[in-house]
Amino acid sequence: MMLMLTACAAKPKGTEIKTVEKNGDTLFAIYDYDAKTIRVGSTLASVYGPDGELIWEEDRKDEYRYEYDNGDITIHYPNGATYWESASANGAIGGWDGNYDTERYIDGMTLAMQLTQAYNNSGKNWDEVVIVGLVCLLIIGLGIVDIMHPELLFSLRYRLWVRDAEPTEFALMMSRIGGVICIVLSVIMFLIVLFR
Repeated sequence: MMLMLTACAAKPKGTEIKTVEKNGDTLFAIYDYDAKTIRVGSTLASVYGPDGELIWEEDRKDEYRYEYDNGDITIHYPNGATYWESASANGAIGGWDGNYDTERYIDGMTLAMQLTQAYNNSGKNWDEVVIVGLVCLLIIGLGIVDIMHPELLFSLRYRLWVRDAEPTEFALMMSRIGGVICIVLSVIMFLIVLFR
């Protein structure tokens, strides 16, 4: 159940345009969350050249690549420089490698902050809610069978391996309690996924 919850962590999708400040100028940052890239430039307009290749009008766009894993961020700059940031309960720590060009490129803390906001504010993925809901429904169904007919699941568990196996009253009671626990945990897990 916990693996399903961690697998369902929300992730932003598609593209988003944000602004960043550099040397007094406002630049546009186009975040492509599917490709895990950030393109930064002073204009959003794009045109096609004579050979049909995409070129940027009046501007060269810098393309950054990033990796995001539960608050840990690594940003790869066009010149090969790297900024990293690691999140903890007390905040975040980060740093650069030696190739960072402070005049040319956007500060890594700014990009990391915008990435963190996007990942923390990403919307609910309804496909994941439906999948978790179906799994919870299956577990609830098994829990109901375990409560109503514990001897049936006892038969499936033990009669294939033990000849003339008969459950005790204690075994049937524990099976019913297990069914109740399965139902309660499934409902809680579904509610967590639905309302987080």
